[in-house]
Amino acid sequence: MEDDPSLPVRVDAAGCIGALLSAARSGGYLQVAAERATTTRPYAFTALSGRVAGLIVTVRLSVSRCLLQSLATQKPTRLHSALLDLANVIINRLDDAKLLRKHSEVLMPALTAVAKHGDPRICSKASHLLSALRARTSPAKEGRQGVITPVTNVDQLCADVQDTSKSAQQVECWSLAVAACHGEISIPPHAKRSLFAATTKAIRSHLADVRFGATSFLDAAVKAWQLPDDMLAEASEHARTLALDQDPKIRCLSASIASNVIRRSSRVHLSAKEALRKLCKDDAASVAATSFHALGQAIQSAVNCEPPALHTFQAFVDILKENIQCLGPMLVEQKVQATWAMATLCDAAANQFSDSAPFAPASWLQVATDLMADIESVHTNAVRAAGAILALAGHQLEKAPSIEAIRGISASMSDRTPKAQWNAAYALERAFGNQVLINALSPEPVLEQAAAALAGELSSINFKVATACAKALSRLLQVGTLDRDHLSLLRCRAIEARERLEGGSTTNASNDRQLVISAAQQAIDALCTQLTS
Repeated sequence: MEDDPSLPVRVDAAGCIGALLSAARSGGYLQVAAERATTTRPYAFTALSGRVAGLIVTVRLSVSRCLLQSLATQKPTRLHSALLDLANVIINRLDDAKLLRKHSEVLMPALTAVAKHGDPRICSKASHLLSALRARTSPAKEGRQGVITPVTNVDQLCADVQDTSKSAQQVECWSLAVAACHGEISIPPHAKRSLFAATTKAIRSHLADVRFGATSFLDAAVKAWQLPDDMLAEASEHARTLALDQDPKIRCLSASIASNVIRRSSRVHLSAKEALRKLCKDDAASVAATSFHALGQAIQSAVNCEPPALHTFQAFVDILKENIQCLGPMLVEQKVQATWAMATLCDAAANQFSDSAPFAPASWLQVATDLMADIESVHTNAVRAAGAILALAGHQLEKAPSIEAIRGISASMSDRTPKAQWNAAYALERAFGNQVLINALSPEPVLEQAAAALAGELSSINFKVATACAKALSRLLQVGTLDRDHLSLLRCRAIEARERLEGGSTTNASNDRQLVISAAQQAIDALCTQLTS
């Protein structure tokens, strides 16, 4: 994590350390180490807990050092983000009660420096962690770690957040309010409305720190609390105001507030919709990218509701509709997030609507097809979107653009990463599910070309890719007609893939890998049965 010359290795190392620490915390291993320490001599370490404490100290110091080094060397934000995620695990998952130096003492200098980073998303992450550290060390949270402590004087807290004569105290109080949203401290229900009302004045403060603190609280409250419609309407108006703020960090938070208001409300608040629409077109690429990401997350959450709110879905369609023709010239940072939001919306539409698309499928499909020539992450999103559009509205499309899209997806099966290949196979499986589309394309060679591309990856060393290809071919055999030569070739490839799986040794495979291999065997066996029956 500190010294490797490869950036992906450093990013992955930070992620692995965070996952290991989280798993150890969830599994109870770190708690057992602490208990063994307290059952021998108070505030003394046993051999086991001493090693655990040493590990925490080492990792914590390494994170601080890496953050400062990455700032000095202008490393890409991917590394900053991974290190901040690891810092979040340390702060929120690891107890520092028995350590000589607390988390705040070690991490706060580095986080303070990172909070001034040029990327608003990195600034926002670092600022949230600083708020969490301040909340842990504030008087309102004194006492044993891990216990949710009530704020003893709620009225005073509500008064302090509005006291413009004490700006530093205002910022600290907003940090406590954010901690309350995260469940780290306890406040009574009536105080929630009082704090919420206090944001009206704070977000108009001339002090950026006060505005950021109030906006952070507003964002956390909309996410964490079940707010009535009148408070959501108020948050919607605030989002529109904050979308005009000069500070890009605040505009990023405004996008999150707006998308969550749309997602959580029983009706569409026009102010939130207007704010999100404006922020997706923000001049700052980082703000626009964050806004598209917030939009995609809100789409994911909204469509998982039972039943999904159609008015909410239409609001998302309206926002993307205005940006769909501008995706090509966008900066990469924006384009990745915008195409992800587009793919997420198309996936959701294919799952929720059976008759027709709630958008213009022809123009959206053309945009997706054009973007397949872009970088890997944009390409993968475009393939997902195209597959969903073909599945949903293939019968509404002209033959030529449908053929072009399927050819573009099929081309992804070669010279691409396993992730891109899996997405392409899944997109073809979805498209093959549209019987009207397949009937229209049956006289054309494009289906045989797609089948050949899929057959070529049945023996892929990536078993998830092999599974996806087998399922896509099975779907095509159910609805389409391939000529004898292609069926013969396909049968040979499927039998080769099955023999390869049967001949491979899987006795030493992990449980997760064994499940993946079993899924591939089942899918290829089913395909072989179809081809030989």
